[in-house]
Amino acid sequence: MLGYYISSHPLDRFRREIDGLSTHKLIYKDKFTDGMKIKICAVLSSVKIRQTRKGDSMAILKIEDLTGSIEGLVFSKVLEKYSDILISDGLVAISGTISRQERTEEPKLKVVEVLDLEDAAEIWGNALHIKLPSDHVTPPLVDRLEKLFGANPGKCVLYIDLAYPGGDVRSLKVDRFRVQPAPEMLQRLTELVGEDQIKLSTGK
Repeated sequence: MLGYYISSHPLDRFRREIDGLSTHKLIYKDKFTDGMKIKICAVLSSVKIRQTRKGDSMAILKIEDLTGSIEGLVFSKVLEKYSDILISDGLVAISGTISRQERTEEPKLKVVEVLDLEDAAEIWGNALHIKLPSDHVTPPLVDRLEKLFGANPGKCVLYIDLAYPGGDVRSLKVDRFRVQPAPEMLQRLTELVGEDQIKLSTGK
């Protein structure tokens, strides 16, 4: 059962990252198959360190997104690499492979990579879409956007999705810039165009 929170869920402020960077939702884990690769933005509601039969340390995680939970397995080499962010109540982006030999078996996630959720957009984000009403694209706005893009160079591909009054949307790739979607850059972009106009993704 998911944990209860007195106020808002700790993942609420990362909905953009969850929608854009997560490849699956845990509510559908019954459909996960052995060997499936997934990425999840989640909270670690439990982190327990155990010893294997060989004497190596490993961690057993309870991983929760906004829809469900799954058990995560972190073996010694991965645990050594990410031990500093594998803490209870930590907000993380996790990638790994599903382990499930039988359909009746509860799926588990064999963890390969763990990121602080604050850094996930910057590391996993490969495409940034900015949706703008066509009649809102003014020279002052274009100038502000270009300055922001120029000040944050990176590998993330940029698209402007122009929304026309009739309902049509035309996606234009911005060839002049590639950006680094760091938290500060995304916050400034939100101030310019609005929270709901920005979409991150791991693909193009």
